[in-house]
Amino acid sequence: LAREASGDVWVGTSRGISLVSFHPPPSMPAATLTTRIRVLGREATVFTFEGLPRETIYSTRSIRVPNGAETVELRCFTGSGGVRCIATDEWIHLSRSAGIRTAAFDVELDDLGYLWVATPDAGLYRSHQALTLNELRASSALESAPDSDGIEPLFVRIDDRSERPTRSVRALTRAGNRMYAGVAGGPIT
Repeated sequence: LAREASGDVWVGTSRGISLVSFHPPPSMPAATLTTRIRVLGREATVFTFEGLPRETIYSTRSIRVPNGAETVELRCFTGSGGVRCIATDEWIHLSRSAGIRTAAFDVELDDLGYLWVATPDAGLYRSHQALTLNELRASSALESAPDSDGIEPLFVRIDDRSERPTRSVRALTRAGNRMYAGVAGGPIT
């Protein structure tokens, strides 16, 4: 779950992504209005995103990235298809051409602006540079490009050859200038 300041709630499920909105926006990219419901006595609209490929969603997280002189909030969803983020009115998909060759369990932005991705079977990925919204858009555009071979991927796999107990990294969090990863054998930094 990811809660917006407005009170709206993003929900990732085994059937994809939904938004429970108490103040429906005028439009949502790739959204289909599914139903009106009452939640704790308040009217709400549930949007589903049928225009997106169906996938299992494992986690949701909001992060802020630079967009020129401002920052923009991205709502990121990790799942069986990689990482999907929505920025204002567009979806950004990060997977194979971005360098993420597997499903994703979690994402986190570090103090320097690098995006980290936890995966179920390939350990950690990290962006090779601090990210901006334009770099994410460009990497996402490569997903549909007919030939993106030879283009440096945005993410690189972190292979630290440590005594890490597993390549299945389930969760990420940041504390100060340290990144922590949760694995079956306990946290690692």
